[in-house]
Amino acid sequence: MLNDDNIPWADPEIKLRYKAALGKFILAYNQIDHQLYEILEMALSRWKRPDLLTSKSFNGSLIKRLEILDILRSTAEGAPLIKLPFDKLRKIHQERNDVAHGHMDQNPFDGSYQLYADGKKVKEYYSISRIEKMAQRGSDLWDSMRYIEANYCFEPITD
Repeated sequence: MLNDDNIPWADPEIKLRYKAALGKFILAYNQIDHQLYEILEMALSRWKRPDLLTSKSFNGSLIKRLEILDILRSTAEGAPLIKLPFDKLRKIHQERNDVAHGHMDQNPFDGSYQLYADGKKVKEYYSISRIEKMAQRGSDLWDSMRYIEANYCFEPITD
């Protein structure tokens, strides 16, 4: 793409595709975050601990909820939580922090870009295709977590 002085300029489509990929990823991440909140809420309700539902730790970040769920999975009632993919959830949280808090600094001539957070270049390179794959992984993670939530939707059968 050339301007009036025959100077090449980056295709604005690059930034539009980046925004679309980022939006898909953030939506997938938010589904995961909400799903973890729901699972934690149901688990604590089943354990008859509504006092914990309003605690500061319950309303914290995704990482805080993962820490709580990690502790709860060692209990008898926490058996379904064993299937939670903790490592994958922590990884997607780190990726989310990189792209959500990173500023996209695009070269206006060749279209290349880097992400900067807190004034420093983000160590990882997040191409548009990588962010699209992260969004798909996020959707797949959310889908796998629905089974865990289903375990807490029904009261246990007792004789």
